[in-house]
Amino acid sequence: MPITVRVSGSLKELITPDLTLDGVRSVGEAVARLSLPEDMGLVIIVNGKLVQWQTELHDGDVLQLAPVIGGG
Repeated sequence: MPITVRVSGSLKELITPDLTLDGVRSVGEAVARLSLPEDMGLVIIVNGKLVQWQTELHDGDVLQLAPVIGGG
């Protein structure tokens, strides 16, 4: 079950663009496989919809990740 991972912002320095992952069943599994820093806040979108860590993934899904921007 391949999915495509797309990233934006500073994540482009950590993850290959349009990376394909196979054998992941949920958003949490996919993100864990990417070995990102644990304290990194993420906006997670699948097929254009904002989702949660436990959201199931299906063949052909597009997972988009963006870092949470903070400041003040």
